[in-house]
Amino acid sequence: MYRLTINGTNFEEHAHVGFSLDGGGHIALRCDEYYYTVYSSAASKALSFAFFDIRATSQLQAGLNICRTFFVCLVLGMGAMMFSKDANDLVLKPIERMVKKVRDPSIKIFSY
Repeated sequence: MYRLTINGTNFEEHAHVGFSLDGGGHIALRCDEYYYTVYSSAASKALSFAFFDIRATSQLQAGLNICRTFFVCLVLGMGAMMFSKDANDLVLKPIERMVKKVRDPSIKIFSY
């Protein structure tokens, strides 16, 4: 967490809130690496807001997405290889055998 303000009171220096402003490091965060929330009550005019750094979560999610992509590529590649083998064994090889028998002059298919 980079910043916490509750009802207009800034808690940057509070000892029990584990956050720090690190000299502008939060400015370098991309849009999906931080979470900003604001609360305004009808009774008081002061705002409450918090600014969270979720960079670690974003990096973990990116790593898991890369792993998922590799897994899907592996599964699709194996499926394509298995389909190709079955198509070869069940379709192409029988057709090739039939063509070979038709072209071979020593084999008589029809007898008169």
